[in-house]
Amino acid sequence: MSVFMKIYNYIEQTFFFTLTRKIVGNLS
Repeated sequence: MSVFMKIYNYIEQTFFFTLTRKIVGNLS
């Protein structure tokens, strides 16, 4: 279960980082 949460958190952080970079790229 902890392994699943670790993978989920990693994917969520990566997706959030990519999403933020996309928004910043659009604003700039």
